[in-house]
Amino acid sequence: GESPKRDVMNYCKRQAAQLRKSNCLNEGQILLWELLALLCKQNGVVIGTDVAELLLADQETATTYASSNITGYNEEGQLVNISDEQKDEAVNQIRECLFEGQRKEALEVSVKYYLWDLALMISTTLSNDVMTDTMQRFSRSLHNDDPLKSFHQLVAGTEPNCCSSINKWREHLAMLLSNQSDSYDPNFNCVHTLARTLAREGLVHASHFTCLMAGTKLSSVLDKSSSISLLGLDHTQEDMHKLPYAAIQLTEIYEYAKSLGGESCIVPFQAVKLFYAREVAKVGLYSKALQYLKQIAGNINQAPKSYRARFMLRVYEECVRVVRLLNKQLPDWMEDLRNTVSGRNLDSSNRSTAYSSRVATPDIQRVAQYLLHKQGNINQQQQQVQQTQQTQQTQQQSQQQQLQQQSQLQLQQQQSQVASDPNSLQQSTENLTASSSGQSQHHNELLANGLVWDGQVYRHEMYPGTCIRVYIRVYIRMYIRMYIAHLDVQC
Repeated sequence: GESPKRDVMNYCKRQAAQLRKSNCLNEGQILLWELLALLCKQNGVVIGTDVAELLLADQETATTYASSNITGYNEEGQLVNISDEQKDEAVNQIRECLFEGQRKEALEVSVKYYLWDLALMISTTLSNDVMTDTMQRFSRSLHNDDPLKSFHQLVAGTEPNCCSSINKWREHLAMLLSNQSDSYDPNFNCVHTLARTLAREGLVHASHFTCLMAGTKLSSVLDKSSSISLLGLDHTQEDMHKLPYAAIQLTEIYEYAKSLGGESCIVPFQAVKLFYAREVAKVGLYSKALQYLKQIAGNINQAPKSYRARFMLRVYEECVRVVRLLNKQLPDWMEDLRNTVSGRNLDSSNRSTAYSSRVATPDIQRVAQYLLHKQGNINQQQQQVQQTQQTQQTQQQSQQQQLQQQSQLQLQQQQSQVASDPNSLQQSTENLTASSSGQSQHHNELLANGLVWDGQVYRHEMYPGTCIRVYIRVYIRMYIRMYIAHLDVQC
């Protein structure tokens, strides 16, 4: 959607030229690329004569129908040769009949010798039924492959015989499109019939070209009864889990060309874009995938009521996933998409009306409830994490206070014991001296085997903070004993 118009048009022309250069036998595929180039050039709008010129390019339109001696086909479908002498004789007979006022006999002579100019002129002087019958006889005198016969049948309001055959389909389609009346219905059955005939013969690209000229809308790839879903794809036969890139590209360019004329996007095609964005993301092209998702989100925001709620939710979740893979913050357009999905965005057709419960469908309301519930769960989880952290901090603080109180109590008990039993000072001094001599060895054992305190083993790698506190208490006790022993010696 961001490529310049001229670049897209030149790309389509190059694709068509490459197919012609490679002697591609699929003329429908070449015509599709040329049609897309024409649509880009004319901002998505073409008329019948433009398409006819495209169809008749490189076609030999000069046929043998204009030969002076071959004037028509009889009731058995055989060619009839009328010489100049026979024509002169027939004209004299017609003149004599008209002198006598026998217009019906003159009409029969004109039809017999295929003098249709005189026959049609005489029939206008008779009843309408006679004139209609004369025109039908003239149509039957033309070959089925003659585009002139298609034109006559179209004017007469009957379905042309060419619609049931693929012979010279390009000439016949050009004749039909170039001679549309002001009241022409783009869904006229004859063009649809020709498209179905081409599809039955396996000419998928030609069939889709004809469908576009008939004004057929693109449908979902899952709708097997539709005439067209993706350009160049036979969706009734192909596996929908492996959509070809060529069909996606053709359809994407067609959507872009029509958007130049102000038309909205192709709603069923947005699901294919989402599929393609996921495939692109699988190979690591996250930025390109995000561009597709941004375009889909913009289309959803423009006409949210055209999409199912589940589809909009899948688009939003895919956007979130790709943005996280890119390690980026959520852009503003994703916030707009979230508001649209949750039903809080304003209706594009009436900005004064909130797109809420008054205009939202039940599916939209369910999705809105889901998003709000999901957001509430996230907030609740965050609160639970914060409460857990606060509880752990409180427990750690209380444990530290308890340990400090226990250490102070034990120190007081030891001091009172030393004051009440002086004989234990000498023993304590000896023990302290022995302990100081093996201090380094005991320290290594503490680090290797763990520290025993109050009947519990503390390893440094398991309880680093607790082991440090226990070490401090051990050393404090050791130095107190040494100090008391030193005072006793002095005394």
